Amino acid sequence: MEKGDKKLIVKTTNGDFGFDEVVVTVPLGCLKLNTLQFHPKLPQNLSQAITDASYGRLEKVFVAFAAPFWEKSDTDASQTGATYPMFTHFLRPTYALEEQKSWTLEMLALSSTALFGAHAQPLLVFHLWGAAAARVTSAIASLTPSSDEYYIVIDTLFRPFYSRLPNYKEDCPDCAPTAVLTTNWQNDALAGNGSYTNFTTHYRGGPLKGDPTIDDGVRAMRHGLPERGLWLAGEHTAPFVALGTSTGAYWSGEAVATRIMERYTLSSQVQSDLSEESRNW
Repeated sequence: MEKGDKKLIVKTTNGDFGFDEVVVTVPLGCLKLNTLQFHPKLPQNLSQAITDASYGRLEKVFVAFAAPFWEKSDTDASQTGATYPMFTHFLRPTYALEEQKSWTLEMLALSSTALFGAHAQPLLVFHLWGAAAARVTSAIASLTPSSDEYYIVIDTLFRPFYSRLPNYKEDCPDCAPTAVLTTNWQNDALAGNGSYTNFTTHYRGGPLKGDPTIDDGVRAMRHGLPERGLWLAGEHTAPFVALGTSTGAYWSGEAVATRIMERYTLSSQVQSDLSEESRNW
């Protein structure tokens, strides 16, 4: 990406393209890996902000069933209004495989008609990170999601968890997954080999001692380089309340669009159609 005569030139394998403004929405991980090359280089404060921002290793595993065996019966639910809790946290499970005993997992059940109505599904979603995420992505790296091997790997790793749910019976057809799928962001170069901005518990290995704080880095990325017509958007430039979320990514796009329109003095009526949250940044 180069600055040309009054235009930004984006060079690709399919040719060169000129623009007045460019909004860069690639994942933070791609920026950290220098997937894009900028000429001239990004200023020090912006390149340092990208370096200092932490990029997460969250992965998600989806396990679907023919029916939500873990829910109470329809009779019980109609009498008490109770269903299985949507959120479950597994902490260092001693009942799991030896390699899994240090794992911590979160599980969401998307089966409650009380919460999801007609959109409820017999589906469990596991959120994993750290050693758990690394183990899963390495195990399926060379497998295709439609293969039997893929199914066996995922089912073997997550049966110790879903088998702890109420009403599970090993020989019950409803207790066997009908389909499994996992994200594979750590093996995806276009995702920056990771997922979502996060904040580590340390900063450059020690106290700040007057250095800029990480939130200043987020503000630097959010500001971009308007003088060069270069803007950044994505979950890593979102409002602090929505960093690392798809909602935050959407808000960041709205905010950049508003600022670009303001540069070209478009009507206030058009600008008012965008969210108040974006315009207040």
